[in-house]
Amino acid sequence: MKRLFFTAMMVAASVGLLNAQTAQKQVVEEGGTGPYKSEVVGDTSCPRFTIYRPQNLKEVVAKNGALPVIVYANGACFNNNVEMRLLLSEVASYGYLAAAIGPYDEEDVMAPVKGGKLADPPQQVKEILHQANPNVSYASWAIRFTASLPNVMVVLSGMSNMEQMEDNLSFMRQLQPLNDEEQKVLESARKALSQFDGIACTACHYCTPGCPMDIHIPEIFAVMNVYKMYGNLIEARNEYKWRPGGEKASACIQCGQCEDACPQHLPIISLLEEVVETLEE
Repeated sequence: MKRLFFTAMMVAASVGLLNAQTAQKQVVEEGGTGPYKSEVVGDTSCPRFTIYRPQNLKEVVAKNGALPVIVYANGACFNNNVEMRLLLSEVASYGYLAAAIGPYDEEDVMAPVKGGKLADPPQQVKEILHQANPNVSYASWAIRFTASLPNVMVVLSGMSNMEQMEDNLSFMRQLQPLNDEEQKVLESARKALSQFDGIACTACHYCTPGCPMDIHIPEIFAVMNVYKMYGNLIEARNEYKWRPGGEKASACIQCGQCEDACPQHLPIISLLEEVVETLEE
């Protein structure tokens, strides 16, 4: 146990602060509710551990000094930390660094409601789901789909208020896996969603800290997606004038740092050019 503790402390120091060999990272449920949005990190130099830390770590350390470190080891010889992932991400968002036993697993981090986006899908998807069952939430379809997959034992769903918790409990207390008819409904919804030519930005904000022009890329893409979804160009242009903050898309100097940072591998430069052509008058 003592050996594990010192190993984890060394991992936390090297991965958490130096960020030398970060190979994978992900944001869980929008990075927690604390003052520093958190991220989950996998590192090639320590494949046996997962690190939970604030995003923009250098800025946090420069402001507050050395961060307190938490070492987490699951009980019962269970070599992963997925059951505590939401808690550890939440703790990290308050300025802590957590080294958790168990390798990073991107599939474990996958948000079943895609950061809340599937709780408020495009209108054509809403119509399909509402017609199939008007008495359930849109989020419940996404969570039940995940829970119905083979070999899935735990579904993690972030909740922002009591209403969301009560909704989740209403169908997860005694889970009924999706039946064949419900699977067909979701397939219809998937086809409708695939026809939406939106920008697949999850608003993780990995792209924004290093932008030399202070372009708020996720906020700009959010406005563009509203236009793509509803087609109201006048309203979209008005919203574009005030909502994103920072510089406009036309300020982009095409340095490419945003594309290197994007976990979704979006062609951000060309997408910003599309924004300029569409929303800037």
